[in-house]
Amino acid sequence: IASKDGCDSRAGTVENAYIKIPEKPEITTNDGCGEAVIFTLSSPDPYSTYSWNLDGTPVTPTGNAYKVANPVDGQTYTINVVASTATDDGLYGPCKSATETKSQKYLVSPKVPEVTSYSACATPGTKAWSSLVTKDEGMTLVWFESQGSDVEIPTPASFNTAEVGAKSYWVAQRTTSGCYSPKVEVKVN
Repeated sequence: IASKDGCDSRAGTVENAYIKIPEKPEITTNDGCGEAVIFTLSSPDPYSTYSWNLDGTPVTPTGNAYKVANPVDGQTYTINVVASTATDDGLYGPCKSATETKSQKYLVSPKVPEVTSYSACATPGTKAWSSLVTKDEGMTLVWFESQGSDVEIPTPASFNTAEVGAKSYWVAQRTTSGCYSPKVEVKVN
């Protein structure tokens, strides 16, 4: 490089550094009733490191996933994950990706309602089907024609205890958030 007075400086080199900004991480959840709260990094970049925060607190995943220990029913958990380049020479890095944010609400599946099937000799009178089922507090009973049906029916009418014959329905409990227990059969003989 020449100066104004014609003197040349010593030769030198100029280096350009290109460090790729990491892609925004992709996180999946396993939403569903009775499912554990697990956040999973879909396609980790082997050249990036990841910082995980659950509800604002740094956490350490196991492999590419973080599982919330002892989740609380109805609680929503939010994870933030940022990818950083592994390079940090004090001048060019590390470069960080955009933050990926995912939330998952923990919903407990209710237990099967308690059922007392009715079996007696024919006697005059009626009995309510709902009297044969005990539901948990805060739950709604939902009725079905068969175990394989997903179509809810209205609560069956009372049955005549003087009629001989067998009839059954299937019943489950539903939470206010829409989670169902397994179905159980209610029989009248």
